[in-house]
Amino acid sequence: MSPATRLKHRDYASPGLYFVTICSDFKRRVFGEVRGKGMQLSALGRIAQESWPGIPSHSTSVQLHESIVMPNHVHGIIGIVQARVVAQRAAPLQTKDRRWE
Repeated sequence: MSPATRLKHRDYASPGLYFVTICSDFKRRVFGEVRGKGMQLSALGRIAQESWPGIPSHSTSVQLHESIVMPNHVHGIIGIVQARVVAQRAAPLQTKDRRWE
């Protein structure tokens, strides 16, 4: 997302629904083409479509909603269901080498 389209005081890691658009490089039509009333996916378009359901395996705090592959971009709705958990303080390094104490 380009900085110009982000809200300055919005925490995009907080729970909520987010509409995302992922564009191809230089807006090239690499994902397929519209034919009649449907979308004919290219090999890259099929990869994009098949990869969408795998997103939650990378982050358990994400739920997927609708998505669609277009000729030069992908639209999707992602729900963040819980905020990221960040360590409050670091644990001391455990080492047997006493030179580091």
